[in-house]
Amino acid sequence: YAGDVIGLNNPGVFAIGDTIYTGQKLEYEGIPCFSPELFAFLRNPNPSKFKQFRKGVSELQEEGAVQIMYSADEAKRDPIL
Repeated sequence: YAGDVIGLNNPGVFAIGDTIYTGQKLEYEGIPCFSPELFAFLRNPNPSKFKQFRKGVSELQEEGAVQIMYSADEAKRDPIL
């Protein structure tokens, strides 16, 4: 039934907002992107956890929760959200 909540084992195939269906293929209009109005630097306080930090930021971007930008100054690689 539409709207049911189910649990799935996810090997990295599904993302938040995915629709699982049978029958004809469904397509939705995309969510529009807006120009950012608020900015924040995101810094990793623990360099030994860099891979986890980068993966978490990437997941937020994939889910559409944040837009990630970087400074033109190549010495600074902290993401700007």
